[in-house]
Amino acid sequence: MRLIITLFIGILFGQPLFAQDTVFSVLAVNGTCMIQRGANPDEFVRVESKIKIYQHDKIIVTGSSSYIGLVAPSGKVAEITKSGVFATEDLMAELVTGNVSLANEYTRLMVSNLTSEKFDQAKYNMYAGGSIDRSSGEKSIQIFLPANTKISDEASLISWDSKKSISNYQVSITNLYEEVVFSANTVEKSLMIDFSSIDLLPGHVYRVQVSEVGNPSNKSNEVALQVPTRSDLAKFQTDLKMLQTEVPKNSAIGDMVMATYLEEQGLFLQAIPYYRSAINKEPKIVEYKHAYDVFLYKIGLEN
Repeated sequence: MRLIITLFIGILFGQPLFAQDTVFSVLAVNGTCMIQRGANPDEFVRVESKIKIYQHDKIIVTGSSSYIGLVAPSGKVAEITKSGVFATEDLMAELVTGNVSLANEYTRLMVSNLTSEKFDQAKYNMYAGGSIDRSSGEKSIQIFLPANTKISDEASLISWDSKKSISNYQVSITNLYEEVVFSANTVEKSLMIDFSSIDLLPGHVYRVQVSEVGNPSNKSNEVALQVPTRSDLAKFQTDLKMLQTEVPKNSAIGDMVMATYLEEQGLFLQAIPYYRSAINKEPKIVEYKHAYDVFLYKIGLEN
């Protein structure tokens, strides 16, 4: 009799008798993907961004180009990049184990950015409103960086554009005494600079500028390069190594977490390759492209 009453109350109020635990939320999706609900195997739901996936659900993925980026309540991330039927229990078992506190922090920030209803307009308004100090000014050569950026001891790509046709560019880095510590010529509109090979002093500020070879008056504005202190640099290196062990290896969603961390630290040059890597891995995921577009606008690459 007690069981019959319980069943009657459940039916009367339309409430499930067994609680459903959310094990994943969908961050990004591409292709034909369905969820077979574990609580009701006859129920199939199309996978969409922000949809909840519960314990005992199965994810059905068709097509070789389909993709799902998943975030667990703990902040751990996973992704599906192939067709098949995937039980949530198996996906949970494949999550990175151990302490992932740092990755959790930046995963949550990434998810907040990508899923915010105001992500589109609010960020563009903030950047367009002048809160980001751009490096371009009225110069004919524009370096695609904000007026100030931090750098680490890694190789980084510096890019620029010119309003005029220029056949040869000179890239120079000077210290505060206007002494040249690095100089190179290139016919391209970008240059990979290995900052570890330049004798830059920790905690000091340097300036990078691009000019036309043979016409030094035709030049860009200067961009300030902030070299972290030894302790800050050591922390960056430690954090990056930790993050690399906490996110899925060789994954687009892992690259997005890394890019989010580097952007938040002001290491814009180091963030760019991770954004590009995520998009190269999953070129059809509009959320990742959109995040990169906003980032590029922030640092002055998009107008």
